[in-house]
Amino acid sequence: MFTLRNAHARIDRIPQNLTKQPIIGTWRLLVVGLFLATTIGISTQSASALTSGIPSSNTAARAASKKFSTGWAHACVLRDDGFPVCWGGDSDGGINSVYGAQVIGDSPSDMGGGLTRMIPTSSSGAPVRVSQIAAGGGYSCLLDVDGGVRCWGSNSDGQLGIGSTQVTPGIGAAIPLGNVAVQEIVIGGQHRENNNSNHLCVLLVNGTLKCWGNNSAGQLGLGTVTAPNDKIGDAAGEMAALQPVDLGAGVTVSAIASGYNFSCVIASGGSRNLPSGSVLCWGENGMGQLGIGSITGANAKIGDAAGEMGDALTPVNLGTGRSAVAISATSYGACVLRDNATVICWGANFFGDLGQDLATTVKIGDAAGEIAGLSPINFGLSAGESIVQIASGFAGSCALTNTNRIKCWGSNDKGQLGQGNTTNYGTNTAPMSGLSWIDVNLSAGEDVSVISLAGRYACVYTSLAAVKCWGRNSGSSYGSGALGIGTITAPDDNIGDAPGEMGSALRAVDYTPTTPVEPTNLVGTGSSGSFSITFNAPPSTYGAITGYDHQCRSLPSGGASTAINFAGSPLTLSFVNSTAVVNGTGYRCRIRALTAAGPGVANYVDVVAGNPLTVTASSHTVTVGANAPTITGTPSVNGVSRTGETCTTTYTSSSAVGTYPTTCSGGSAATYGITYVAGVITVVNPLTVTASSHTVTVGANAPTITGTPSVNGVSRTGETCTTTYTSSSAVGTYPTTCSGGSAATYGITYVAGVITVNAAPTTTTTTTTTTTTTTTTTTLAPNSNVSVSSGPVSSLINASNQAALEAAPGSATAIINGRTVAVETIKVSTDASAATIQETAKEIVAEITKLLPAGVANDIKVVNTADGAELTNLLVNPDDPSEKLNVPVESVTLVKAGNAAVLISALNQTNLPAEVVSGGIIQVTRGGIVAARAYGLPGSQTGEIVLMSTPRLLKTFTVAANGSYNGQVPLPKNISFGNHTVVMATANAKVSLGIKLVRTRMQFRVKRVIDTTIFRNRAKVKKAGGKVTITGVGQCTATNAKITMSRNPGRCFITVKQAAKGKYPAVYYRFTVSVVKKLIKPKK
Repeated sequence: MFTLRNAHARIDRIPQNLTKQPIIGTWRLLVVGLFLATTIGISTQSASALTSGIPSSNTAARAASKKFSTGWAHACVLRDDGFPVCWGGDSDGGINSVYGAQVIGDSPSDMGGGLTRMIPTSSSGAPVRVSQIAAGGGYSCLLDVDGGVRCWGSNSDGQLGIGSTQVTPGIGAAIPLGNVAVQEIVIGGQHRENNNSNHLCVLLVNGTLKCWGNNSAGQLGLGTVTAPNDKIGDAAGEMAALQPVDLGAGVTVSAIASGYNFSCVIASGGSRNLPSGSVLCWGENGMGQLGIGSITGANAKIGDAAGEMGDALTPVNLGTGRSAVAISATSYGACVLRDNATVICWGANFFGDLGQDLATTVKIGDAAGEIAGLSPINFGLSAGESIVQIASGFAGSCALTNTNRIKCWGSNDKGQLGQGNTTNYGTNTAPMSGLSWIDVNLSAGEDVSVISLAGRYACVYTSLAAVKCWGRNSGSSYGSGALGIGTITAPDDNIGDAPGEMGSALRAVDYTPTTPVEPTNLVGTGSSGSFSITFNAPPSTYGAITGYDHQCRSLPSGGASTAINFAGSPLTLSFVNSTAVVNGTGYRCRIRALTAAGPGVANYVDVVAGNPLTVTASSHTVTVGANAPTITGTPSVNGVSRTGETCTTTYTSSSAVGTYPTTCSGGSAATYGITYVAGVITVVNPLTVTASSHTVTVGANAPTITGTPSVNGVSRTGETCTTTYTSSSAVGTYPTTCSGGSAATYGITYVAGVITVNAAPTTTTTTTTTTTTTTTTTTLAPNSNVSVSSGPVSSLINASNQAALEAAPGSATAIINGRTVAVETIKVSTDASAATIQETAKEIVAEITKLLPAGVANDIKVVNTADGAELTNLLVNPDDPSEKLNVPVESVTLVKAGNAAVLISALNQTNLPAEVVSGGIIQVTRGGIVAARAYGLPGSQTGEIVLMSTPRLLKTFTVAANGSYNGQVPLPKNISFGNHTVVMATANAKVSLGIKLVRTRMQFRVKRVIDTTIFRNRAKVKKAGGKVTITGVGQCTATNAKITMSRNPGRCFITVKQAAKGKYPAVYYRFTVSVVKKLIKPKK
């Protein structure tokens, strides 16, 4: 199979400011001595902010922070052509993927155009630009603009993430790190020369972290260090399976710094609500570098044993009210720039690393309270001057001020502090006050963008893209040439260790390219027995182009393919040779420009010989679980016959929602060269949208047609609904339809509704000499035997649906969009156990919450009681509308029908909640109140509450825009006792529940304060049960001795309960109490 991919270049000129943006999120670069985690501190807690301590308003300097990185013995910079170059001493291939001892930077010819571009490539061979470069100890990594992380160099601990410990020349494929995009790469540090801390981490755009490589001290945060978890990335499948470091549920990271076998992050949020600017550390802790106030026992290392990560991580105490805005790490310690622009450090103090003027034997962070008690490092700042950036290296750190001044402290054996000597500063013998500001020879208008202190050298990257370094520049091959000045002999073996070497004597690194970037817009065109390639020439910014180098190989690469070299015009290359070019054969061609300094960046294009023919694999949309459709290829030239062609897809009937490629390959056609284009199978969830149905009388205006989805709350766009009915339409039925909508991850099927047009009611008027009587008769459908009772008439319940909606007490029915549907009721009777009642309450609230639109809170809550549970906010006290009444769960019924649900409860005439008795039947007294809450109804429709057996309209209401309704209505006092049906109806949804009307139960009229004996006796609780208790609700305060009313007169209800004892179960009764001036006997 051969697939043509025209490898169009990503730029058509040398990019001074690359416009190619990352595919997901905001990308950021950790640039300062990343192998030691010499992190430029982040000045914001936003996980999408650039990684630097540079103010957000300084966009030029912020962009520069992505282009420079220092490792233990080599440094790298991202050129303005979008590719990185590196220099220094190395034996592991970390500079240019060439293995064996080498020094790059000890000769002028090494620098400038002599530096090797590190160029990642796509699968077609085309160059891919780079957004971050990170240098480490013997290896380097980059982040390309397509989101790929690629590493090269030393791989003893699997740090290259290639599934082995082998090393291979060049930059390989991107490491499989999952679907969440990478923001930055952070490489861990060393503790002495030639002893790498081979672990690194990536910060993802969602604020999580993934780490791999060496795990000897738990620095990967896995909770174990035993094989195979002693290393990650050295075995196949480990990278693809790598999970984020457990920092606690929901915790997000905004900055990370890694030292020798440990890491620290600035984090916030999560289930324990970490304050913004919190610092968490894990890994090696022998010098207190984790800042947790202990280094013994289990605290000697964190992350090497189960239970130590996540919410068990202890935040570093940075002082009362203080938080971190930037963080960096030495080999054995860490520093933070706090929110008040002060700097403190903790961990080892071997060379004055902490900047506290302490003895070198001291360590901070190994005992409780030490870090919080630290004084800020004294930099001797001028008025208005503040620290804006920090960086750390092997055994020291640097700080940059808002006035471009720099001070570094700690180890200085190679002049890396820029003081013109080799004295270590920050100790009790060489205090911070002895430090001078470092002169890096800035020109007018030039600012320091990045400050870095590496193994034994330091660098700045300026706003003019200048790199200037000082400190160690020679020694063993592993460490020579790191300053990039083209010489390593004395006095340039070290810079900054003697007077006169800084300031105007400090030289900038020459990393300017001298060869061009790649040709662009490569297009290959096949014809019978030949093909040609056209392209755009690269700019000659880096030297005059003298010609082009061209080479084509048959595809696929490898095997017995033969190189075909040919000459031609610089911008159009044609190759016609019937014996060498085979129709239908694919060729990959490389083109690069030539200059006097050598060849430029190559670009590639794939081309198929023969007349062009594009065959596109078919695309399909299916619902989850559907069988795979038949894939076919459609040719761009109609009727061309192909042989040997096969088409397939990765989709199966068990595939999840998503997209799956369809491909065709292997075909041949005489005189044609076939290019195959993939199709796609889009797998969606099924969604049925039903157009609303309505019943109107002749002449009525057309109602608004809406679509109801089968999955509640699914938002659709582009949907239109209509009907053929108009106000002039005759009696009959007219379709309603919806169409044209789309919903993410759903495939929509539309179902029509109907508008039923009835004849208008007839009116008869009879007049006598003394009175005038108007009688209205409802015209019913043929064969109807429905009689309308006195009172308002329902417009939604008629002969066509009444019978289907009538329900026996305790039963429920529903009609949705004109069709009778199955219903589910959730209820519990009074004889259930307390646990059963409480579980039912939770189930009811959960079901209601599911039906609420996104962002709408459920105001119904569960309040557990000793007897069971109550639901809040269901009923309103008729005597005091401001009072919301709790209702026992035994007194409510939830009816579910499709995507709609109705919650029904009731108050008796005595304001006592009606009970659900055996069989799940709501018994309510005549003159009581029925309360209904509805969810999932079509928004803004008119609705009715109707009482049957003969339909009687109790209330008309309007459904809220979110599909809900909440209200209550009194039952008429003139209806008969017995079985009735309560119906909540809209045009599209009608839900009914059978109830039973009973006579008013026992009522007491008593004085304001009464003895409770009457209730004990009346409740007949004299049998040998358990203890009797009396409680009051509303205006009653009840004890076992008396009942007190808060109002006089007033009304409330009480509960008398006798606890279970022996063979007698618990029993209880509820009574309504009305308070009057005079005590009378109880009324039966």
